[in-house]
Amino acid sequence: MALVALAVDDQSEIPGQPPPLTEHLEASYLRRVMGICHRVRDLLLLAAVDDAGDLAILMQAARRHRVTEQDLAAAEERGLLTVAAGKVEFTHPLVRSAVYHNATSTGRREAHLALAAALNDINPARAIWHRAAAAVAPAEDVATELLGLGVTAARQADTDLAARTYARAGELTADPSGRVSLLLDAAEAAWECGRPEQAADLVATARETAQSRDHLASIDHLRGLLEASTGSALHGCDILWRARNGSLMWRRHAQQRWCSTPCASHRWPEICSASLMPARPPAA
Repeated sequence: MALVALAVDDQSEIPGQPPPLTEHLEASYLRRVMGICHRVRDLLLLAAVDDAGDLAILMQAARRHRVTEQDLAAAEERGLLTVAAGKVEFTHPLVRSAVYHNATSTGRREAHLALAAALNDINPARAIWHRAAAAVAPAEDVATELLGLGVTAARQADTDLAARTYARAGELTADPSGRVSLLLDAAEAAWECGRPEQAADLVATARETAQSRDHLASIDHLRGLLEASTGSALHGCDILWRARNGSLMWRRHAQQRWCSTPCASHRWPEICSASLMPARPPAA
């Protein structure tokens, strides 16, 4: 019954963030952690923000809060955590959610930074994610780290990671033009990994701040592709045609971009009939 009442978030944008709880469930599970010392609470929060559950990393980060193995044992004795084969897990996922969402934002940021410091030399990518979770905009240094991580993810065809990385970098950068570029990169990656609704949201956010003609053309280009692939082919083509500036080079780019997208190439003839674009997709 508790799982039915849990408000589930399918895609946490930053790794380590559990789904929110209803107030009733939060109160119920918080009673299990009431009365424990602050060091054990610090340990629980560290475990809550790090879903990897690596015991060595957790304890290295915990020592920044003067947490000891005795505090870990106390959490086990209360039935809150289990430790086996070098892994730490909550006895129930709702305990983790209660701990995380009852903590202050400052407490969560400190926990993320402690884990980032512990991971720096072991898993730099996860360290960047934890710094990103702790960052408050503007944070140009973290945005730059995320950009590098996103480029690597895109090269490895990990479009899901690239989308989340670019989107978070866009939230953290102070450069308006850079933000638009990052949001567009995030939107393209989200579309390519099968999340057109998220891609449309990112495009809409980019459009709110875009000023340059190039950015506006790129936004309309992507808007048109999204609309044509998920909604009205005619409306999508109309958006694309307005963004084209009448150039054959643009038409070829649009055609190649369209036909490289999974599950979209079959609609190219429909787009062509509406737009008078070349009716034959490019050779594979």
